[in-house]
Amino acid sequence: MITMKNNILGIGFAALLFLSFGAPALGAETAVASSPVPAAEAKSVKCDLDVRAKALTDFLGQEAEDSEKKAEQELALRQELLQSVLACAEEEAGKLHASVEGAKLTDDIVFRKAAALKGLENARNFYRAQIEKAGAGTLAENKNLAKELKDWRAKTYQPLSEEAGSLVLWGENRELLNVAETRYKQIGQTIRMLKLIEQENIRNRYAESERNLRRAGELNEQARLALRRSAATEDTMQLERAALDALSATYKSFLDLSEEVKKYLPI
Repeated sequence: MITMKNNILGIGFAALLFLSFGAPALGAETAVASSPVPAAEAKSVKCDLDVRAKALTDFLGQEAEDSEKKAEQELALRQELLQSVLACAEEEAGKLHASVEGAKLTDDIVFRKAAALKGLENARNFYRAQIEKAGAGTLAENKNLAKELKDWRAKTYQPLSEEAGSLVLWGENRELLNVAETRYKQIGQTIRMLKLIEQENIRNRYAESERNLRRAGELNEQARLALRRSAATEDTMQLERAALDALSATYKSFLDLSEEVKKYLPI
């Protein structure tokens, strides 16, 4: 879900940038006194950025007899779109902040959580401040602000969100791993009680689940060590994704084992 929201916001910033510098501007120094979306209401704005971007695109394609009036209307549409993008971005950062706050990490990497939470709170404050700024100024200033925000997001927020996402993923993997270990022990007790461990196919399936589970644990441990030494986020994420794949294989092994066990049970 985080990735999807990131993509939507990326489209919003990209649309603003393209429409700012890829289309002719009319009355670049025209300003309006009030914002079409007041900062106080920004949080209630829906993240229908594609609809708002299309409305601006359609408007720019229309012929206008009064260029000054069209410039004023264009500015209002741009302000509305930019404020919507910023409101959605602030909401995105807030949700990620909550996810990081809820992540269950070990004591030796909890310092990474504190840093990520501080960075995300700073990002939220930044977005809030820019919402008000986006509702004022000239058409040229609005276009320049859109470009500055897109650059800031790419250079500052994107790395922060990836680091935060890595912490969340590690915590989720850890919980899945704990559940899988419990399930593995329960399955072992059951097949031993039923004396099915003596069956080669059952024994092989159980051993397969053990290998996958062990692999998932090893990878998650490597990811923890990478987080502890503040390794590159990309390297840590690669380990976490591999651990998640191993966990997926573990649960598939459990399912396959369950199907094998059913063959020995009376209907």
